[in-house]
Amino acid sequence: MKHIYTTFFALAIAGSVSAQTQRLTLVEGFTSNTCGPCAGWNNSYSPILEANNPNEGNTAGVAVLKYQMDWPSPGNDPSNNNDADSRRSFYGVTGIPDWKIDGEPNGGTQAEIDAANMVDSYLEIDAAYTLTGTTIDVELEFTPLADLGNGHYYFIALANKSYTYTGGTNGETSFKHVFRKMLPNAAGGWLASLDSGVTVTKSESYTFTVGTPTQNDNNFWNADFEVVVFVQKKTGGSSDVLNAAVATEGALGIADGDSDDFGILLYPNPANEQTNLVFEGNGSDDVIVTVYDNVGKLVSSQNYGSLSGKQTINMTTSDMEAGMYHVNIQIGNRKANSTLVVNK
Repeated sequence: MKHIYTTFFALAIAGSVSAQTQRLTLVEGFTSNTCGPCAGWNNSYSPILEANNPNEGNTAGVAVLKYQMDWPSPGNDPSNNNDADSRRSFYGVTGIPDWKIDGEPNGGTQAEIDAANMVDSYLEIDAAYTLTGTTIDVELEFTPLADLGNGHYYFIALANKSYTYTGGTNGETSFKHVFRKMLPNAAGGWLASLDSGVTVTKSESYTFTVGTPTQNDNNFWNADFEVVVFVQKKTGGSSDVLNAAVATEGALGIADGDSDDFGILLYPNPANEQTNLVFEGNGSDDVIVTVYDNVGKLVSSQNYGSLSGKQTINMTTSDMEAGMYHVNIQIGNRKANSTLVVNK
């Protein structure tokens, strides 16, 4: 799995910076199917957004979220909910259409998207999700490339990719990238101090309902959904979006037959009797491998000591019940986390 790398407009960093990465720009829109001007804006801006392959995993050129509002009159857009209203309150939106690009006012042009995507980043995001029935489990890794300090929150936005609705009053019947639910909650999740080179891992789970939404619920129009992750500064009057990423389906950092730049590989996955954890040791730091079940109970933990070069650890799964497990490997201050599925 490849990392998606993003950043923000203006970041003052003391000292030298050893690495930078490219951003994935976040575009947020406040709109409604009872808003006449919104229809005109959407008709002109949507083709621009769609040309950037929005929310399409590792190939996305932009991340897009649309928050449906309950005004103007008659204000009965069924996709409006409290989580969307929380974003409106955060930005102080008093009229629509209102669009933001990485937390700043957005004029709705391709040039703005291009300019935003050109700004370097000091934060790496890796995001992945697994789906079991109607329960989605999202795993995240945030790796700062400089000391970014505190005051940051992470958001996991679940959205419908598209749906059709004919009950509005402004002529719109086709809707894309419409927000449905924010995890861990509408206010986001607190990130402690982001220190250079120290990876922070987070995970969230949500069981969703597919069924025609009504105002103030979080029902999905259909099961065709998107997962957008972003980090935003919410202190000192700032609304800068540090980064955004689109989660891809599969295990974070470790996918069956794939590996990331940490050099780790888990196979077979799903497993039955055993699985193999492959990684690169650095020869100086201890390798600690822990396994948790899907409710957070520790299954096993072992310190393999200092290992150098490519290593393979055989992990017995025959005595584990069928289900989903989280495998964590820590080497020094670097961490990787993956989901292991055990079948019986």
